Amino acid sequence: MGNFLGLVLLSVVAILKSTLMPHLQVRGGAPDLMLMIIISWALLAPYEEAFTWAFMGGIVQDLLSGVPLGASALGLLIVAFVANQLQTQLYRSNLLIVLSLTLAGSVVLHVVMMGVLAASGYAVNWTYNLAYVTLPTVILNLILVVPIFRVMMGLYNRFSPRIETL
Repeated sequence: MGNFLGLVLLSVVAILKSTLMPHLQVRGGAPDLMLMIIISWALLAPYEEAFTWAFMGGIVQDLLSGVPLGASALGLLIVAFVANQLQTQLYRSNLLIVLSLTLAGSVVLHVVMMGVLAASGYAVNWTYNLAYVTLPTVILNLILVVPIFRVMMGLYNRFSPRIETL
């Protein structure tokens, strides 16, 4: 789909995350649309594009939130790297892979974010955040990731250049 259209999509997702998602919280957790889109794109696209999307999405998300700049980008880059490595070794549209990555990626992203906040001098209650923010977020992400992955696969198939053989 390209990095320009990706930046537009990721900006819209970051705006939705900072405006709409706080109102959709369930037990302290909210769906992480940015994470699910980055996981989906990292499983579908070449690694350069996946890492560019992870970095751009993280920076845009950080600019619209109160976390230190680069915290989301760091977490999303780690998740995109793992997803892209699995893409090259396993069948990329296997839904078990998508669900497993969403589970692990949600936890990794939250731990990285809490770590960056703690390193920046913020007081972080690790037990409370893992139990009452991360766990509900993981459950919501697992419910929503399959339809989001299907939409992203459709976008990838529509906008990615194809090499035709004779």
